[in-house]
Amino acid sequence: METLHPIFVHFPIALLTLYACIDILSLFIKKWKNNSNPLCRKTILLIVWSIWSSLASNSGEAAKHAIGLRTLLVEHHELFAGLSTSIFWGLTLFYILKWVISESGQHYSLLQKLSWTTKSLIAKIISFIESYYIIYLWACVGFFALTITWALWWAIVYGKDADVIVQRIVRMVGA
Repeated sequence: METLHPIFVHFPIALLTLYACIDILSLFIKKWKNNSNPLCRKTILLIVWSIWSSLASNSGEAAKHAIGLRTLLVEHHELFAGLSTSIFWGLTLFYILKWVISESGQHYSLLQKLSWTTKSLIAKIISFIESYYIIYLWACVGFFALTITWALWWAIVYGKDADVIVQRIVRMVGA
């Protein structure tokens, strides 16, 4: 399982990068903002990522135990991986809820059983989060945490002095 860790990690990172680009571009391309197609794409990307992130986490644990590496750098990598995963799980939940109240989500019989009050509450929460651009800030913070996770991995594999950006990030987090 530990030898599969790079495969399990790189695919979800590509999905998250694509998601972040779509989300940030939707700020500038107004017709994307309330269109259901990008909403569907983002939701699907995040759901697939959620499944793969579990594999990445499990393979990371297996790799850590197989190598027997337990340093401050590994601890920080694990911390930022958990942080970025938590942020993107929150975004996944947000987009699933947004899809549930969208017109395309209303066609499913399970979702039709939700009361009007529940749908209204979900809509108000989503509207609040979107009106203050919280969702975009959340996506940027998640991408930043993901970048730190990547830099710490780079430092673990290639050394703390492998790259100027890696050196700065390692110093910044105190690893």
